[in-house]
Amino acid sequence: MEICDNILNSVEFKTIRRYNDIYRQVYMDFCRESGKSFNFWDENASYSSKVWNLLYEYVYESRYTALFFEIMKKYGYNMRQEIKDAMHHLGLLKDPNKNSAIINKYINSPVIQDISFDGKSKFTIESERFGKFVFELASSFYGDNERLVNYVKNNKLSNQCHNHTYYLSSIFPNFYAVTSLCKSYFGGNYIHSYTYDKERDLVIDLCSNAVVSKESYYSIFKPREVSSVLNDQVWYELGIVNDKSRQTTNRCYILKIALFKLYLESIKYRGVLEDAPSSYVYTKNNSTNCR
Repeated sequence: MEICDNILNSVEFKTIRRYNDIYRQVYMDFCRESGKSFNFWDENASYSSKVWNLLYEYVYESRYTALFFEIMKKYGYNMRQEIKDAMHHLGLLKDPNKNSAIINKYINSPVIQDISFDGKSKFTIESERFGKFVFELASSFYGDNERLVNYVKNNKLSNQCHNHTYYLSSIFPNFYAVTSLCKSYFGGNYIHSYTYDKERDLVIDLCSNAVVSKESYYSIFKPREVSSVLNDQVWYELGIVNDKSRQTTNRCYILKIALFKLYLESIKYRGVLEDAPSSYVYTKNNSTNCR
């Protein structure tokens, strides 16, 4: 048995399963209290898809915004997610100057009062509750780096944080590959990776094509770091982790390292990585032994 697989399941997969019921409740509560019904193209869509489609395609620009967020807050919605989602949608625009449709939606969020763009690469999100949040487009900020620009242009960016962080480790050897437990939509955590430029105190999050000051980024994402690896040491740590764990071969390398460190944290191991115990438990005749 590979303990790292159990850790991944306990951190993320259980949260996802719990969320399925929350999304169903949110959707049903909103339909009941608004007195409206909605038809979706895919009748078999998950309740999570229904809720987010409802929000982005209808609620933000309707008279039901307050009602919708009252229901979301009843189930513990993390309102910082509004800032994160606004950054994500703005950062992934093919043409950042064509931003009015997204801005017109998000300024109706209860925690966003204004969004502005400098016409080049910088967005500013103003929130009375969470303060000013500024980010720049990574593809512009690092516009002289052809590898990064081509990567952003030719790859899917959403939901690929561990892959992005691994790729950037080959471009910026003096930056850090960081993996953290971040606060999710309705409580619980998800595992998220990003790149940290220590010299300039900046976070690069290619899931949103964004460069953000560490202070601002951490104020919104609320991460608890579980792994921070100097990029030119990623392959060295990966070699150790591969030797001491039996994680699935197609798992992203950055995630493998982080899960192994979460395992070490769970057993309160504080020694050096090279001397760490294996995370693979082998079962035979109803007994378990670490090897």
